[in-house]
Amino acid sequence: MTHSRIMATLVALVLTLGMLPAAAFASPSGKVEVCKWTGTPGGSPSHIIEVNENALRNGEFADAHDSVVKGHDDFAEFAECESHAIDDGNDNGDSNDNGTDNGNGDSNDNGTDNGTDNGTDSNDNSDSNDNGTDSTEVANTVIERIFGNDRIQTAIEVSQSTYPDGTDAVVLARSDLYPDALTGGPFAHAIDAPILLSTPEELHAGTAEEIQRLGATTVYLLGGTAALSEDVEQQAGELAAVEAVERIGGLDRFGTAELIAEELLERVDGAIETVYVTEGINADPSRGWPDAVAVSGLASYEGHPILLSSATSVPSATTDALETVAPSEAVLVGGEAALDESIATTLEGAGVDTDRIGGATRYETSALIAERSVEVGLNRTPVWLATGLNWPDALVAGPAVAADEGVLMLVHGEDADRSSASVAWLEENNFRALEADIDDVTLRFIGGDAAIRPAVIDALQ
Repeated sequence: MTHSRIMATLVALVLTLGMLPAAAFASPSGKVEVCKWTGTPGGSPSHIIEVNENALRNGEFADAHDSVVKGHDDFAEFAECESHAIDDGNDNGDSNDNGTDNGNGDSNDNGTDNGTDNGTDSNDNSDSNDNGTDSTEVANTVIERIFGNDRIQTAIEVSQSTYPDGTDAVVLARSDLYPDALTGGPFAHAIDAPILLSTPEELHAGTAEEIQRLGATTVYLLGGTAALSEDVEQQAGELAAVEAVERIGGLDRFGTAELIAEELLERVDGAIETVYVTEGINADPSRGWPDAVAVSGLASYEGHPILLSSATSVPSATTDALETVAPSEAVLVGGEAALDESIATTLEGAGVDTDRIGGATRYETSALIAERSVEVGLNRTPVWLATGLNWPDALVAGPAVAADEGVLMLVHGEDADRSSASVAWLEENNFRALEADIDDVTLRFIGGDAAIRPAVIDALQ
């Protein structure tokens, strides 16, 4: 599909199709729909470009990469988009798809988890207005980007970047929900493996090719058969170099996290002193995952398990994991809207000291984690950045960041100013890097333009 940046093309298209004025096409979301018809099967429309109503009315168009084939995905390949207009900034999907987790699926259950906390962030909805601007000389910023056409391809690209020469093992997680991949990060790093993604029903062809490119002899499946089916297990075992397929799967996301922690315990030298506890389920699809994403790089580097909880109660699988791993400390990640004080009380009642890394927003929490990452020995460059609006592209980042010995940070994918805590940390980090005789700081963005918009990248340079 080709994309022209010429405004006149779209205007001509509207005139050619004989469309009504923009207001007549306004949708409830405040958008208008401009339809282009091409030679599609069955005479169906092949492409609908969503255009911001005000932009169309004023004749102001900007290049973007987030037009959608709305309701006609099967015909997308037949469409030719000669013009590309910007939408209203509400696309929270991954690199090139719109998948979201509604909190109703799990490692091996059919939707019995139904978290009810409808808060919208670690502690509230507002970011600080302090942008941390410093006019002092700072290190140069080098921009890199890793992305694919969707979350599965993005995971493949991350794997290829991290393991260009291959590796012996692969960790495989479902692509449509977040918990297993996020809690699997420390285990993946411990065995020097990337996390790859697949649909639950069958092994994704691209993922199968990447497993073979890596020359992996062992594939670890995260989650029960509802997460990755027996067909996926069989297909993985039939790949040329694969000698063994092992499954780490509990009854639900909490049970799988428990088993991953136990597997990690077997592979580390000595005891595990610290575990991270994050919110791992929420009925609000914008919740339940941000703090786990933010801490995944640090936890992977340290070899510390990520255990899951709801906002208000600790699942029995999590307390069982604490008993088995026997850490001296459990660090709660996120503010009290993510994990309230009753979580700390329960953990302390189980004989575990608690601490908390939590800011007023997910971005403040992310900045605190980034600073802790530097304090424990991770480098100020590269900084891996993932959108804080949705989870798909960030699923596999944790072990890759750990292997890179860098820092993982969340940033608002549509407006950098709305993640001002992240911006402030990045500006301070560039200053501190120069102090340490580091001339260049690499910002490595995960995901395409629909995940992190070009304007955000420009603002962070």
